[in-house]
Amino acid sequence: MKNEGVLMKRGFWMVLCVGLLLGVASLVSAQVGPCYNNPDVGVSNTNNCNLHSGRGIGLTLEQEFKVIRAVDIFENDPEKVVAVCLRGDGGLLYSRADILPRVAHWAWYYTTNDGFVCTNVNRPGVVVLISDRSPFAAGNAIPAANPAGSAGGAAAAPTPSAAAAAAAFDSGARIELTNCNVVTRAILNFRDAPSLNSNVKDLIPYRLILRAIARQGNWFNVIYGSDNGWVSANLVNTRGSCGGR
Repeated sequence: MKNEGVLMKRGFWMVLCVGLLLGVASLVSAQVGPCYNNPDVGVSNTNNCNLHSGRGIGLTLEQEFKVIRAVDIFENDPEKVVAVCLRGDGGLLYSRADILPRVAHWAWYYTTNDGFVCTNVNRPGVVVLISDRSPFAAGNAIPAANPAGSAGGAAAAPTPSAAAAAAAFDSGARIELTNCNVVTRAILNFRDAPSLNSNVKDLIPYRLILRAIARQGNWFNVIYGSDNGWVSANLVNTRGSCGGR
């Protein structure tokens, strides 16, 4: 009877351990996989993205318990900026894979009307949405990891009055901008001049935020990666003081 009791106890603990392992396995399996067709993830290049647990990349233990969702971006071309949008309410952390030991930093971000928190990256790493608030104001703070939002050395200019901006817009004159971001509503042509007849230098992904340094009629002069070019004002949403009527 004594041996039988020992065997029963061992069996109980074995079943409990197996159950815990299966539970952990199911939890992990729910957090990994490809990004495509996931309604809670929007990435401009889903071929270079996998879902991630958010663990083991430099978050604190407290932050790991607050992970809502995370994605692993493995884009290795610094000229290709990847827009990453995760559905939820919180702040974004970014842990670059090419810097060891791994450390997660708060990422510059912007929000969308359909409940996504977004940032832009151009290095391999993991973007994590946690339930904490970011110390960055949406659309304002611009770290080195976000070249698409940099001003590219453009000189700051005084913000024109509303009347002067409207007059300049109507005349087609160039308006210098100091506090304007635009978000692409489609995959856009990135042109070398504000004209439909100008050369298309590149394609800009959907739902990417860019800093606009000037406006000329229905065109915005924006910084994309390390390049300066033009996008149609009719195909972007604006945030800030962006000129026009």
